[in-house]
Amino acid sequence: MATVLLVMKRPGNARVMADALKAIGYTAISASNHEALTAAMSQSGDHRIALVDISGFGPADWRMCQTLNSHEVRFIVLCTAQETRQGGQALRYGAASFLQKPVKKPMLLGLLSDLAGETPAMQSVGNGHP
Repeated sequence: MATVLLVMKRPGNARVMADALKAIGYTAISASNHEALTAAMSQSGDHRIALVDISGFGPADWRMCQTLNSHEVRFIVLCTAQETRQGGQALRYGAASFLQKPVKKPMLLGLLSDLAGETPAMQSVGNGHP
């Protein structure tokens, strides 16, 4: 299975997501800044994907998305309704998709599985609620 890089500024969000991913067999590595992301990428091997939560992101943090993109790491961005514009900005930095929170866990895990399986990139907005 792919290693999932959790690019998240809020440790609680990263912990909850890491627990959910580990429960289904993924390895999850958290990174809250560019230096931590660089270190995580060097220890994660070649088969990796990322989940980026832009809550708390500042202008300098977009560099992490650029780094993921330049290393050909496919990633999904999570954002709140108030951050939808920034979520759209993430597509310019190489995001495969962005999703509005809250996201139903089965939907998110399914998207990560698709991303890890090298399915075509998706560019959708929504929260997975019917």
